Amino acid sequence: MFSILKKTVYIVCIIILFFFAFNIFWGDKGYLEHRKLSKEKNLLLKKNVDIKKENYNLQKEINNLKNKEYIEMIGRKEYGMVEKDEKIYKFIDKKDVQ
Repeated sequence: MFSILKKTVYIVCIIILFFFAFNIFWGDKGYLEHRKLSKEKNLLLKKNVDIKKENYNLQKEINNLKNKEYIEMIGRKEYGMVEKDEKIYKFIDKKDVQ
């Protein structure tokens, strides 16, 4: 009878340990869930840094667009705009002309 009691206690202990091990690894707040959330957190932190850099660059662009000289420079470089009574000279390389 003593050996049956020992076996029963042993089996109950194994079942309890299995239950705890299962919850530690595969439970809602287990190790695997923790790893998944940790990776997700790191990804979100990286995205946050990228968005902060983009916001900083956009804020610099906004501040530059408040400057008349900057707007004039953009107009000249990107759109080929000129001021009134301004002359434009185009130089042609002799290599290009045949």
